[in-house]
Amino acid sequence: MVNKITGVPVHDLGCTLKAYTRKAIDPTELFGEMHRFLAVFVVERGGKITEMVVKHHPRTAGDSKYGMGRIPRVVADMLLVRVLHKYRTRPSHMSAKIAQYLFLGSAAFGLWFLIQAIYCSSINAALLPFLSSLILAVGTVLVLVTGLVTELVIRNRYAMSGSHPWTIERVTEKDKQP
Repeated sequence: MVNKITGVPVHDLGCTLKAYTRKAIDPTELFGEMHRFLAVFVVERGGKITEMVVKHHPRTAGDSKYGMGRIPRVVADMLLVRVLHKYRTRPSHMSAKIAQYLFLGSAAFGLWFLIQAIYCSSINAALLPFLSSLILAVGTVLVLVTGLVTELVIRNRYAMSGSHPWTIERVTEKDKQP
């Protein structure tokens, strides 16, 4: 499931036996329980991953800390990693996608309102779809504005720090010419 969501082709992201070069990992990305997704961050930074078969030994002492109680935290972390991986430098795209679904819902409730208003003699029958349409329309605008503000914050962060969301791996002789 983690591989499908993150798009990183690793057999066991949960295996703690890993080795990374210093260049491959940014320690500022390791917050919460994100250590599970180190491979995702390495791929995002342009790194390469190689897997090696390791021998697993049965537990001889202690109790496993894994259980059903961890599933909600892992799922929440997977969703966060997916959002960070896909929309880190373009948050307005995520907002636009959410706003699109809100707008479609608003239009559907608006159509329902019109049908209710035309064919029903009671205004109370048309009140629920009207309010639903109105709430979804306001939600659409709020999500779009939030996306734009987030986009401005991201752009301002890069402008103020003098950094970029990309790295230049090498410069060729052709690029050096005026």
